Order: sequence, then structure tokens, then C-alpha cells
Amino acid sequence: MRKVTAVFGAALLALAACVDNPASPSVDQVVAGSPQTLQTLASGILGATRRAAGVAVTNYYLFGSIQARDVLRLDPNDNRLTQEFFVTTPDPSSFIGGADWQFTYIANRAITSLYDQPAFTALSAGDKAITRGFFNTVKAFNYVHIAETRDTVGFAIQQKDPTVLPPILCKPGALDAVSKLLDSAYADLTAAGTSDALPFIAAGYNVHGDYTHKAGIARFNRGLKGKIEIFRATSRQSPTGAAGYTAALAALDLALAGAPASPDAAYLAEGPYYLYNSAAPESFANPLGGDVKTGLTDNFVNGYMAGDARAANVYTLTTPQQAQGFQFTKSYVYTKGDQLSTPMPKLRNAELYLLRAEAKLGLNDLAGATADVNVVHVGEGRLAPYATFGSRAEALTALNYEYRYSLILEGWQHLSFLRRYALLTPSYVTQPGTPNGGATDPLNQALPIPVGEATARNGNVACQ
Repeated sequence: MRKVTAVFGAALLALAACVDNPASPSVDQVVAGSPQTLQTLASGILGATRRAAGVAVTNYYLFGSIQARDVLRLDPNDNRLTQEFFVTTPDPSSFIGGADWQFTYIANRAITSLYDQPAFTALSAGDKAITRGFFNTVKAFNYVHIAETRDTVGFAIQQKDPTVLPPILCKPGALDAVSKLLDSAYADLTAAGTSDALPFIAAGYNVHGDYTHKAGIARFNRGLKGKIEIFRATSRQSPTGAAGYTAALAALDLALAGAPASPDAAYLAEGPYYLYNSAAPESFANPLGGDVKTGLTDNFVNGYMAGDARAANVYTLTTPQQAQGFQFTKSYVYTKGDQLSTPMPKLRNAELYLLRAEAKLGLNDLAGATADVNVVHVGEGRLAPYATFGSRAEALTALNYEYRYSLILEGWQHLSFLRRYALLTPSYVTQPGTPNGGATDPLNQALPIPVGEATARNGNVACQ
């Protein structure tokens, strides 16, 4: 990534920390007063989006796996990643309680600002449409992160005017807004006409599959749409039920259109990725790479089915880690010291098959759900296929296993699944080898509204 991009990213990240900032960056005047090209602006936005997924210990990939009791991060000098997940609740003023929030909204503000810049307004109508369709899909993706980390707490949807402090919407309303944003972006992609390729390089969008052309961006968009509709269908506040499952299925069918008859591991790995470069001038390493303090719980390691190929990603540490009464001896390939430049997935096909299996299960299609779960079970686990599920409970057990072992340390997918089906319970965390905070274990499932956001709202963070 060019250094000018890093400078733009730094300018974005220097902004204040609440949901929006009246001092919106003048992204045309970032480097020595010179106008910025579309490429520079696009790279800066994607860099800001990557920053929103975190660096080092503050990262989206780690926290969900900790809360799902699959991962531990043990630091003898800092107990917050055990204390605030297993014993108390996340502190809104700490790096845990504020995770993802500030930088996600900064990245989304940069997307909104892009549309007023000469580098965008000078584009042809078709190039404007595909660029807007792409970046509004990225914006929706950023909101999906917030939706996953905050769960029922809800979140705000930015307005075009940066001086307006939008309300924090209760989760059903917020998810509805994101769903509509994805539909608007999809309409832009459809309206792009003969403009088939993005008019700039989108780093990470052609590492595993091509998501830089209209068809690939549309698959990404519909995959996110399916994920949002699953969230809405299973909402604990206002579930959309069958209508949500039907919408999810339609979107996911489009996202997986053209899939091979027997998808292999390479196809299941396809999707847009974050790229990392630990070398100067960028010096932005994979947030998990080389983290010897992060490891797998005994319950996770002992839960692999015999012969599961995914177990090959587990390695034994030279020195076992122990702190705060917890310990681990094994970790996952992402945390190895040589993974500093390893790309990390945003949304890959394996997850889309599991989401579609949920949609089919919600519509009482046990055979269809079995087929989609088996794509992942066989394609990534290299295991014998499941027989057709005989019940909803059997399907959920299989889905839980596949989410857990295919998407470990790739985000909040497993925790989100546990929440959707009320599976994170006292009995779940008292299994052998599972981190447990004792009789008062709060079973944390969501991060709070950060203190900076609450301060900006005079303490009123009730959702509307």
C-alpha cells in the first residue's frame, strides 16, 4: 500500500471518538494540500475499514472467540481479557468496551465523504454506480461488525450531515436500515451498466476469488444481505421469522450462484479479505500473528471429531501459558509468529453455506440444511457427510460444530450462532476445559456502548 494511503488513514484515525465528528476530514487535502486521486481515497477508506477490525489485542477476530469460550488470551500483567469476559462485564471505558465502535464509524464517515469529492464526481455514471455499490456494501459490512459485537444493545446509523448526532436504534431498526443499505447498493451495482470493474484497486478483494468486478461485488453484497436477514429472522426482540428466512435464502442463493457441484476447500475460502503488511512504511501486521498470549481452550481442542482435517491448524506451544487461574497449551495457526502478513477473511463462502443452512432449517427444510452443512463438513473437515438431519436439534448441533471449527478466530460467527439459539448457558460453560467465572459468571454476549459515545449523548444511550 502506498505511503500516501497510510497518511490518509492516519488522518482519519486522528479524529475524535464518538459516533460521528463534526470535524469531518477534508480528504482532498490530506497530503501537502494536493488533491487526492480516487485510488488514494479508496485505499485510505479500505485501510480505515481494516483498522476498524482492530490491531494487536484490540481486534474483532479475537473477542468473539473469547466470549464463545473457544479462546483465551492470557497476560500476567493485564487480566481484562479474562476478568471482563468471564467474571464481570466489559468496561465501557476500556479498550474492550470500546472495541470496533469508534473506528468503524470513522471508516463509514470516510465513505460518505467520498461521494462529494471531485475524484468521485468526475467519474462516468456507470463508474459512479459500481463505486457507490461497492463502498455502500463495505459500509454495510462495517455495520455488520457493530451488529455482531453489540448484539441487542443496538447501534446508530450515520446521517450524511456530520454535525447530526443520530439516535441509537434498537437492533431490529438498525438491522432494517442496514438491509435497506445493502439493497440500495445492489441496485447501484445493477445500474452500473457496462462498467464491470472497479475504477481503482481494492486491496484484498482478489486474493481468494475476484470481488473487484460487478458479479463478485454483487455476491459479496448478497452474502451480507443473507447474514443480516438471518439476524433479523432470529432476533430476540422482534423476529421476522419465516419472512426473514425466505429473504435470507433468496439472497444467499444469489451469493452462491455458480458454485461447483462439490465445493472444495479453495472455493469455501473464497471471499474478500483484509491484507496486512508488517514491513515499513505500512507496519500494519496481522492482529493475531505472533501472539503467544492467545491460545485455544481445552474444551475446544478436545472437541474435534476424529479425522477432522481442521485439527491440523492446531499447534502445541513450546511454553504453556498460564495466568489468572486459566491456562492453555495449544494455539491456532493464525497466531504463529510467521503469520504477520497472513490475509484474514471478511466473509467467505464457508460461512455463506452455514447461513443458508440456517435459512433452510428455519423453513423446515431439513434435507436442504443437511446438504449445505455437509458442504463445509466434507469440504473443510474432510469428514464423512452427515445423514439427513432428523430434527431441528440435530441440525443445530451440527451447525454449532461447523461454525466453531471452520470459523475459529475469524470473528464473532460462533458466538453469534450461540446467541441466536440460546446455547450460551451455564451448562455450556461448565463443561470440562471451558473457561468459567464461577457462580457469578455473567455469560457476556455483547459489548457495551463506549463511554465516549455515552458522554457525547449526555449519558443517554437508550435505544429508540
